[in-house]
Amino acid sequence: MRKSIHLLLGIASLLIYCWSCMEIQPISPPLDPPCQAPPIEKNIVGTWHYESTLTYYVGQGKRYGTVTFTKQGTIIDPDSLFENRLEYRSVVTSKTYKASVPTPDPKYPSNIFEVYLDAKGRQQKYYYTMVNNECNRIQFCQFYNTSVYCILTR
Repeated sequence: MRKSIHLLLGIASLLIYCWSCMEIQPISPPLDPPCQAPPIEKNIVGTWHYESTLTYYVGQGKRYGTVTFTKQGTIIDPDSLFENRLEYRSVVTSKTYKASVPTPDPKYPSNIFEVYLDAKGRQQKYYYTMVNNECNRIQFCQFYNTSVYCILTR
């Protein structure tokens, strides 16, 4: 009987020792597949937060706010990402966009982002180059000046 108890304790000790040596690996959650951004024409639609150096006045610095691009091509711009006045102090009455249009300059083969500012019979066009088009982040810069940029995030 004593031998059986010693044998049983020995086996139990061996099992406990082996069990404590095992490394327990937590089950990791499945990884989300990477997001594939839709074409800019679809991705731009919606409300975005922006960080921008687009400015009419030199030295104004970065600006922050929100802007909405509608499916119909209008821009709702409560924080004035795009200017509210044209040259000669004309007040902008509407802002529209085209997300992907051929460039007006044959030296630049890629499509561009156009913004139209209308002010009582006058229209001014601004051209921007798309730098990044990601699911929750879009970046564009002025067509001829890459240091003037805008980053949109959801």
